[in-house]
Formats: sequence, structure tokens, C-alpha cells
Amino acid sequence: MVQRLRSGPVTMAMLVAATLVASGCALLPGAGRSDEASGTPEPSSSTSVALSDSEATDVPVTDAWTVAVPPGAGPADSTLTVTPLDDADIPGVLARAEVTLSSGQPQKPLTFRYRLPEPLPSDEQLFLISYDAHASNSAEPAATQVIEPQISPDRRTATAEVTHLSIKEWLVARVEDANHFLTSAAGLRARPPSCPSQPRPRWMDDVVYVEDRNAPMLVCTGSDPHDSDTAVVKIRNNRGVALIVTAPVTPTWAFVDLHSGQISALTAEVLSATTDAMGVPADRRSRTWVLPPGGGVDLGFTEQSLAPLNGSSTITATVSTSSLAYGVLWNAIEEAADDPAVLTALELGVMGVCVTDGLTTTVSAADLGALTGGIASLVMCGVERTPDILAEIQGRLSTQMWDQLTEKGITRTAAVVAGKLMALLGIGKATVVAGDLISTLALSSGAYEITLFTQVKPPPATAESICGGRVEDTRSVPHPHLGTVQVSTVLNGEPGLDGGGCVAAISSSGQILTRVDLAVYGDALDFAEPTTDATGNVFLTYNPGRYNGVLTLVPHVDGFETIEWDDGSGPNYASTSHVYYYAELEGPGADGQYTIRQFDNDCNPSCAAGTITDRILRWDGRAYS
Repeated sequence: MVQRLRSGPVTMAMLVAATLVASGCALLPGAGRSDEASGTPEPSSSTSVALSDSEATDVPVTDAWTVAVPPGAGPADSTLTVTPLDDADIPGVLARAEVTLSSGQPQKPLTFRYRLPEPLPSDEQLFLISYDAHASNSAEPAATQVIEPQISPDRRTATAEVTHLSIKEWLVARVEDANHFLTSAAGLRARPPSCPSQPRPRWMDDVVYVEDRNAPMLVCTGSDPHDSDTAVVKIRNNRGVALIVTAPVTPTWAFVDLHSGQISALTAEVLSATTDAMGVPADRRSRTWVLPPGGGVDLGFTEQSLAPLNGSSTITATVSTSSLAYGVLWNAIEEAADDPAVLTALELGVMGVCVTDGLTTTVSAADLGALTGGIASLVMCGVERTPDILAEIQGRLSTQMWDQLTEKGITRTAAVVAGKLMALLGIGKATVVAGDLISTLALSSGAYEITLFTQVKPPPATAESICGGRVEDTRSVPHPHLGTVQVSTVLNGEPGLDGGGCVAAISSSGQILTRVDLAVYGDALDFAEPTTDATGNVFLTYNPGRYNGVLTLVPHVDGFETIEWDDGSGPNYASTSHVYYYAELEGPGADGQYTIRQFDNDCNPSCAAGTITDRILRWDGRAYS
């Protein structure tokens, strides 16, 4: 389940605390300091101060924190009330208080000033966080603004102008954590995925990606818990814009993760229409996903699916003008449209009506003001053209799906969304999103890539590659342990007494089972007919240049028994293990088995005049004897 960070006093502190644990050191000046040293107050009662319409008024919140109220910020009879809040257990929080004006919001900016007991270290940064204590649809106050105050030259005083009063919090963090903190406070960071099923399949050597909490994609890898030979890659969008994620091949399976786990058929149809609307080419749609902020996709790959890519393939993410718009809208309307189907449908409608640039219009690190202005125009379109947006949704979906959306109250939700979009312009979240985009675009291309390295298997063996000659004949023969295997005869020498032959056996998976080299006169290397008998052995005949011989391939669990020649003085004019020289094959007989008739010449007084005898060899379970 994807859980977006919901900013509030407790969750903000949890974010910073997580940073402390991850780094293994005390990152925050508040950690380990006493309340007296840090200026953090114990909970106390409210303090109210009457304002003057002719003089500035300083209101103390704590010993270290004051609020300067200029004359005319409120009516003469109004009062400013500050209520310090308990922050003793929250790392990094220096002070928190609720600040209210009896007449409502101030007519002029107030100046918040915080004095540090010692200079702020150069690697730390101070923030003033605003929370809306009365935000709707939230169980706890929601962060509405993050202000980076001005720091005095001696780095002991922080000053910020405030135009909206609410719960305020001073918080400090390391500079290296500042971007993550700011964007998390604005709801632009995701929870990392979890891959509990480990390890990855052995065929996947490595997966390379940027491992950083501020990376555009948060990634983990593992194996499918239901099939350990399937590799799993989980991706979460860690940006406030949509990421267009494309796999190198169509995966074996893919699950979109949005809010509450796997999506419904309705949401799936909406997202499919969205990839079409955003210009994803038809031949890539089966392997491309538009991930909204915080959304994700889980991909399963088999070894066979990635094998054609020769050991290296890449999952890529891109950012376009369309995906920027998509992300801005998503963050603005997510709370109003809490049903994933309604939310994605409204996105589809606004994208179709208000966005003219497609997937191929790449966003560059342009001027922040120009991007923010473009976002403002987009938001106004979403506010003013609600009927057109609903018509766009209806036109892109099936009647059945539109009826389901109507039952879910999409028309009513669209009106609420218009108000949320107006709020987006007011609180400046668009500026945070655009600023985050600028930093995102400054990243190298590697930040948008997940490279999969797989084992490269050698090409399947062939008789030519094993023996290095021309294949004369190939037979498919049954093997008692390996199923059907291929046995081939190969001639690889010049015709005549110096000719050469080879017998190669290969399994159905391309594994070499045996290779037998032998002397062959001309093309005198042939399979017996039939090639096998009731013993399961494979029979061939050959002639090295004088007498015929019989070669037997005897199966064992891994292939065939080894044949080793003991005739280093010349062609194979001798018998050896499973090879019988000066012999003929007879049968098969009534028992279904071949016998071998082997001859012998005593060469007395000479081989030409010698006595020739013969004997019948029968299979004894291990050899012919």
C-alpha cells in the first residue's frame, strides 16, 4: 500500500527522527540539549497582549521567540494570543505555539524572530512551519507552509514574515536533509517499497539504480513469493510530478499500486486512457505506466523475457510537460477526491482539456517563475472549465465505467476540486512543486534509470560448434534420464587415411552430453539402423581405413559414458571402452538387442596369411563381452 506522508506536528517529527536513525548520528541541534539551552518551553498557559494602532507591539512566546506586531495589523481593541505547545519529545523542534488574533488574520505581516543560544552551524538549516489546526479531512493539523527564515550574519537570530496565523513551529535540520524535508512537508515524497521475498533469482546478477531517499524513483528488488525464479522490481514515484515509467519488455505481470494496493478495473481503464491521452505510443502501452506522485508499479520478469536483451536492459522514467501538470493537479485535488477511480478520472479530464503538450514535450530546467506561471494557468483552467472536463472524461471511457463514476459522485467531487485548485494558488504549493522539479531536472540521466544485469548464457551448442566440421546426419534418440537428445555425425578431415570424424550428443537445452573423435576413411561413419535397441544404447559404425568398427553410446544420468582412446600411434585401429574395432553389428535379435561379432587375426605367419576367428559379444549391463 502506498502511503503518502501526511504532514502534521507528529508526522513531521517522525520524519526528522527517521533521518536521525538512518544516519546513525545526532543531526539536529535540539537533540541532547536541555530545554534551558535550546529555548524550548514547558507547556504553559496562553498569553494575550492588546495591540496598539499607533505603536509596534512585541509579544514574547518563549524566552527565545518573539512576535513583532506592526501598528495597524489589527483593530485597536484586538489582542494577540500565543499558546506554547509541548514539543519535548520531538527531535529537532525548538519551539511550537499556536498564534491567533482576536479579530481574525492580520492586515499586515507580523515578524517572527527566534534567538539561538549559540550560532547555527553552517551545515544546519532552520525552518518555520505553519500548520492549519482547522483543516478539513485531517485528524491532525496539516502543514500548509514551510518558510526558510533569514539568518543574521552571526547566525544567532532567525527572522520570518508571517501573513497567516495558525500553529507555528521552529524546526532545525541539516542542510543535506533540507530538500527532503521541504518536499516531504509539501507532500511530494513517497514511502519506499518493500521487497520481503529474497534473494533475487540467481539468473539476475545485479540491479543498479540511485539509492537515495531524494531519488526520483524509490526502488527495491527481490523475487516473486509465489515463484522464486521470477524477479520482482518495485518502483515508487518520489516526486510531486507524474513519472512516465517504461520497461524494456512487457513484464510477465505488473501491478499498479495506488493508495490501497492493487487498483480496481475502473481505475485500470482510467489509467489506460491516461497513457493514451498523454501520448504514449501504442507499441509501448503494454510496458508503460503513468505514476502519479506517491504511486507505484510492481513488475515481474522471467529469465526468458529478458534473455533477448543480451545481459543488460533498462527501466526508464521520463518527465514531460504533461507529467508536470499531472503531478501538480494530483497534489492539489487528492484530498478532495479520495477515491482512486474518481481521482484518476478527474486527472484524465483536466489533462485532456487543459494540457496541450504531450509526452514528447520534454521539460527543461527553465526559469522557475515561468514554470510557476504555467502551473497557475493550468489551475485556472481546471477551475473554470469543469463542464468540459466532465465531458472529456465521459468521452474517453466506456458507458459502464462512466455510470460507475456517476454513482461515486464525480460531478459533486468536481465542484469540490475546483475549490481545492483555488487553494493551490493561495498557499504557494505550486512554487514548491516547480522548485522540486528544477532540482529534479538537475539530476543526471542515471537517476531516472534502473539497469537490470542478467546472466548471459552461451548460445546453445550445435554439432558444428562442438566438432568443427560438416554435419552428415542427425538423429533424435530417447535418453532414459534426459528425454529426447540429438546425436550427430560430423566429418571434419580430408578424405582418405588422414580423414577425421566426430560424434556429438546434445540435450534439448543445448547442453553438450558427449563428443567422440575418431579416424574415418572417406565418409565411413554412419548410424546403425535402427539407431537404438532394447538396451537404450546408441549404435554407430565407422571405418578408419582397414576394418570396420562399432561405436556404442551408453547412457548415464548426465549424458553418456566416456570413450577414451588408447591408440596414440595412429588412427583408431583398436578397441577401447564402448568401441569395438574389427567388428560388425548384428540384429537386433528376438530379445530386441544388438549383438556384436568381433574378429581377430593372429597374423601368423603374416597378417595376410593369418588365421581369422570371431566371437559374439553380448550386453552384460555395463559393456559388451
